Amino acid sequence: MENQDFVEDAPRRPKVIRSTVLAPKEEAIIVMFRKHTLLPLDDCLYALQVTIAHLTRPSLHWCLQRHGISRLSKLETDKPK
Repeated sequence: MENQDFVEDAPRRPKVIRSTVLAPKEEAIIVMFRKHTLLPLDDCLYALQVTIAHLTRPSLHWCLQRHGISRLSKLETDKPK
């Protein structure tokens, strides 16, 4: 068989990993807020819950991990002095 277009051959994971909880605009807000304020996770959560009411600690943490900014030490070393 030359052409195998079976479902079993297709990758099972999505090509682009997206949040099931947060919209892309909400993720953008979170990323900008974290980079601008450099606040710890819990402080970001409390400040952002005013804007994004359904935001939970795990969804915030996963969002920050997806964008590579879950650790403050990395952000502080990347920030220009």
